[in-house]
Amino acid sequence: MHATDRVEDWLRLQQTRGIGSLLCNRLLKQFFHDPDAILNAPKQQLIKHGFSAGVIEALARANDICVQVSLDWLAQKSDHHIVTQNNPLYPSLLKTCPDAPALLYVAGDTNALLHTPRLAFVGSRRCTRVGQSTATVLAQQAADIGFCIFSGLAYGIDAAAHRAVIQSQGTTIAVLANGLDSVYPKAHSLLAQDIRQRGALISEYPPASRPLAQHFPQRNRIISGLAFGTVVVEAAARSGSLITARHALEQGREVFCVPGAINNPLTQGCHRLIQQGAKLITGVEDIIAEFSDMTGSCRQHNYSSENRNLDQYAKSLLELIEYDPISIDEIIQKSGLTPEEVCSMLVVLEAAGRVICDTNGLYSQSTTDGN
Repeated sequence: MHATDRVEDWLRLQQTRGIGSLLCNRLLKQFFHDPDAILNAPKQQLIKHGFSAGVIEALARANDICVQVSLDWLAQKSDHHIVTQNNPLYPSLLKTCPDAPALLYVAGDTNALLHTPRLAFVGSRRCTRVGQSTATVLAQQAADIGFCIFSGLAYGIDAAAHRAVIQSQGTTIAVLANGLDSVYPKAHSLLAQDIRQRGALISEYPPASRPLAQHFPQRNRIISGLAFGTVVVEAAARSGSLITARHALEQGREVFCVPGAINNPLTQGCHRLIQQGAKLITGVEDIIAEFSDMTGSCRQHNYSSENRNLDQYAKSLLELIEYDPISIDEIIQKSGLTPEEVCSMLVVLEAAGRVICDTNGLYSQSTTDGN
């Protein structure tokens, strides 16, 4: 076996303290993606390549203690894998990122890593019912036409997207911010098992790694880096989802945002991204339009704005509005929903051409209703 294929060498390099992903990739580039050559390089050679004394000292301290923990995990189950950058299963799209991890721990089907096209879903952990329903509909429809859906297994939008794909019998992958010997949040252990059956759990962190706060922003670059585009559903002005969106933009990926009511704090982040150039979407057909070349061979569905399947809450709201103009206060009273939820759904219904708002602020069903 060639030295570059030795998982042990990749593990030693990846787990060396002081060697982050950017520096690790720089070393790999200089030494032809040969970790063994890096770890055994003479000090003068490393100096010649411009590496600091701190880096040289860190490489000299590389040990096999943590490596054995990873190797033990790898041997535990047949669906445990360690995929290095030299492995053909390593996603080529992620590999183009300057801070791509040297390797990925995978629990599940490694072939899911090669599934195309790929779409990421992110959003609020404390999402509204409307946000959860919107993520469910979009993820389900995207899975139906062949997209693999990536997310982070968190509460809220992440979980809604994963569950929607599982229900559609599609492919979904969860990127974790901890080692794959545990699940975080623990409440999603059963969901994680289902994801493993329909795709995979992946992480750059070795077994026994805890879900530390600093791991989550780092994890987000992998979610966006694996996907052709990132969908943001409900994100506050200081949401972690904006970090994922920023990574996506820096990586040259598409960012799609679902709009909402202007007075809903959970849509402020989405609106800011739209102002900065993200694409506003009101249905999966807006995503399909950007990836027509990739989705051309996928299963064909009619998701035009006139024939879009509205979620159950929006359908119920539409029935309340009818064709006689009605005020938003009456809609709130009749629906039993919160003002924020009603406003968010009205934005979606207006964008879909299902309702209109007159100059007096009264809503009625559009006479050009696509149903």
